[in-house]
Amino acid sequence: MNTKIISLALIGLLAVAISGCSAASAATPTAVVVADDGPQTILSEGRLMPRTYVEMSFLTTGQVSKVLVTEGDTVKKGQSLVQLDDMQQQQALEKAKLSIEQAQVNLASAQHNLESLVGWSPNKSQLNAAQADVANANAAVKVAQAAYDKVAYEPDVSGMPQSLGLEQATNNFDKAKAQLDYLYSTRPDVTQAANNVEAAKLALSSAQLDLENAQHMLERMALQAPFNGTVTTLNARQGSSVNAGQPMATVADLTHWIVKTDDLTELQVVRIKVGQKVSIVFDALPDQKFQGTVEQIASQYVENHGDITYTVTINLTDLDPALRWGMTATVEFLD
Repeated sequence: MNTKIISLALIGLLAVAISGCSAASAATPTAVVVADDGPQTILSEGRLMPRTYVEMSFLTTGQVSKVLVTEGDTVKKGQSLVQLDDMQQQQALEKAKLSIEQAQVNLASAQHNLESLVGWSPNKSQLNAAQADVANANAAVKVAQAAYDKVAYEPDVSGMPQSLGLEQATNNFDKAKAQLDYLYSTRPDVTQAANNVEAAKLALSSAQLDLENAQHMLERMALQAPFNGTVTTLNARQGSSVNAGQPMATVADLTHWIVKTDDLTELQVVRIKVGQKVSIVFDALPDQKFQGTVEQIASQYVENHGDITYTVTINLTDLDPALRWGMTATVEFLD
C-alpha cells in the first residue's frame, strides 16, 4: 500500500514537471541571456536595413510619360527616375518667362521717363532771351533811377518825365522777371513718373515669383534621386495614372548598413551602452560572423506581446555583397 502511494506521488511530480516545461516553451520569445562558465552574454534578434533610404511619391496627380530606371539600377543624386506628362507646366513656364521680359521692358520705359523729367530744363533759346530781357530791364531801371534821383527833390517830381521813366523801367523789369520765372515754373511734376517706376518694379517682382512657381511646378512632375543609391522598388508604369502620395519608388544607400533589434527587455537594455561591440550572424550566412557597434538605444519603450522592449540600432562595420535588406540575424552583445 505504501509503495503504491509513493509511486503515485512520483507520477504526479513528473506530470507537474512536464506541464511546466510545456508552458515555458509556449511563452513569447525575447532576447535571452546565455549563461556559461564566463560572463553572461545577451543575444537578440535583429533585422538588416540600409542606413539611408527614402520611399518616393509625387506631390501631384498625373500620367506617367517616362520610366527612366529599373529596379536594381544605381542612380546619382538629382537623376530623374519617373517623369509625368508636363506639357501644361512647360507652357506655364514659357508664359512666365515672357511675362518677365515684358515687365523688364515696362520698368526700363518707366525709368527712362522719370530720368527725362528729372533732367528737364527750359527751352534754351527762350531761356537765353528771357535772361537777356531781365538784364536789359535791370539796366534800364538803373538809368531811370539815376535820372529820377537828380530831380527827386523837386516838389512836383511825381509829374516829371523822370518819375514816369522810372515807373516804366520798373514795370518792364518786373515783366521780364516774371517771364523768366514762368519758364522755370513749367518744370513737370515727377511724382507720377516715380510712382510708375515703383509700380513697374512691383510688377517685375510679381512676374519673378510667377516664374519661380512655374519652375517649381515643373520640377514636381519628375521624381529625382535625393542621393546616390540603388532603386530597390519601382511601381511606375508608362501611361499609368498616379495620385499624389502614391508610392512610386524606393531609393536606398546599400553601402552603409545598420541592424535593428526590438526585443531587448528593460532588464537587458540597462546592460547595453552606445559604442559596445557586437557580433552578428545572419540566418542566411550562418558560417560568417560580422562585427558592429551599438549606435543608438531608444529612449521610448515598445510593448511587445506584453513585454516592455527597446529598439537598439547597430552600425554594421563589416560588409558583404551577399547582404540583402531585411535579412534576419542573431546579435550577440559582447562584454
